[in-house]
Parts: sequence; C-alpha cells; structure tokens
Amino acid sequence: MTLFDESTAVLTRPAPSPEAADSPPSSFPTARVVLLIVILLGLAVAAVLVGEAVGRSEVERSVAAEARAAMSLPESQHIGAVVDGSALLQGVVNHYESIHLTMPNAPFAEGTADLAMTLTGAHLDDGGVWVADRVAVVASLNAGQATSIYIPENARGAMQIGFRGSDMALDVSMASGGTNVAASVAVTPAFADGWLSATVSSVTMGGTTLSGDELRVKLGDDALGALQAPPVCLAEALPRSMTVREVEVRDQHLRIDAWVDVALWNTPAGAEPGACGQVSP
Repeated sequence: MTLFDESTAVLTRPAPSPEAADSPPSSFPTARVVLLIVILLGLAVAAVLVGEAVGRSEVERSVAAEARAAMSLPESQHIGAVVDGSALLQGVVNHYESIHLTMPNAPFAEGTADLAMTLTGAHLDDGGVWVADRVAVVASLNAGQATSIYIPENARGAMQIGFRGSDMALDVSMASGGTNVAASVAVTPAFADGWLSATVSSVTMGGTTLSGDELRVKLGDDALGALQAPPVCLAEALPRSMTVREVEVRDQHLRIDAWVDVALWNTPAGAEPGACGQVSP
C-alpha cells in the first residue's frame, strides 16, 4: 500500500435548474416597436392630410361664396379658389398669405371677361367676414370680349378687334378716290381718368403701312380721329372701390389690371359705380 492511491478525477457540468431550463432567452422586441412607430406615424400623416384637405376645402368655399355675394354674381357663375401654402397651418394663425380666385366669362362692363383676383394677407375678422391687406384684380378679354367693349353694337358686324403684338387691330373699310379700300388699323389701348380709349399707332392699306404721326400729317387730326374707336367710360362699370392701374395687350388678350381699396370694399359707398372725368380724352 502506498501513501497516496492513484485516482482519476472526472469533472462534470452542473445540471441546470428546472427554472433556468424553462425560461426563454430574453430579447428586446425591436421589430414590434418599429412597426408600432411606423403605424402611429402613418396615422398621424393621414390625419394631417385629411385635416389639410377639409380645411382647404372650407376656406376656398367660404372665400368663393363671399366673393360671389360681394360682386352680385349669379349662382351659375363658376368661381375657382386656390389657397397658396398649407391651409391647415395658416388657419391656426388666421392669416393666409395668398388666395387666388378665378371667374371665367364673368360679367364685365358691357360684356364679359375672364377675371382673376388675388387676396394677399387674407383673414377672418371678428364678424366672420373675409378681409385682406391687398386685393388685386385682372380682367382678361379675348378678341370677341374686347370687341363688345370697344366697338358700338351697331358697328360690330363690320368691325372686329384682333390682336397684333402689343396693339389691337381693327379691320375696317376706308373710302379712297370713290372706292372702298380695306385697311387694318393698329391701336394702342390706354386708360386715363376713368376712360378706356385706343390711340391709332399705324394703318396698313394696300400693302403700305403708315405710322400714326405720318397719318396725322397726311390726313389731319379729324381724319385720324375717325379711325379711332370712341372712348368707353370703364369706371362706370366698376365699383368705386376698384381702381384701374394698367391696360395692355398681352398673349392675344386685352389685360386690365386693377386694385381694390380694401377699406371701401365692403361698404355701401365702395359698391357704388365709379365715374369718369368730365372731358373724354
């Protein structure tokens, strides 16, 4: 017998406890959280889009209805309204940067025109009425609409307005040497003291074009004046609160730019017709 007996030590892993064996491995549910966030964001975006659409529709409907009443337009008159920017955000502060109104073929002067109105700095006052810092109006007339304003009714069959560059063109028949000669008269529209007028800039006849100054020398002021359409008192066809700023031919249309005195816009005095000067140009 030896002092120490030789033996082999066997190391074994402790058996897991029943609780450890039954517990699933812990992990953070990242996928579920991301999915939940995506769903919430989608719902929030959808709510904002719905709110924007509803708010925009109500603002545009309200502004169009008030414009119809203020301008005494019939229900059959189409009025388009567009709010620039977010209607929802601007509605929170009750201040809309720009609202655009369009009225195709609307009553204007003695005929019709395509009207466009821009309200800048629009908001609802304490009485629920739309007011704006600035209001601009543009009347755009095609050849037929311009004819109805410039040309007397009894002469419209023989004389029609067209457009050539920055001028209006009148095709007329002129007497020369006992015969009628076709001529094209180019006139430049102008506005002054409430009167809408047209000044002869040139006449083309028999292939020859003469300027207004050359015609004045050859024919005299009376003959030159006979070629011009009589001025029209446009101010009488507009409310007193509206002032014409510029008249020009652009893109084959007669364009009349005006601005509105917002302080007079919703008052009885501002709704009354304007007036022209005593002496027509």
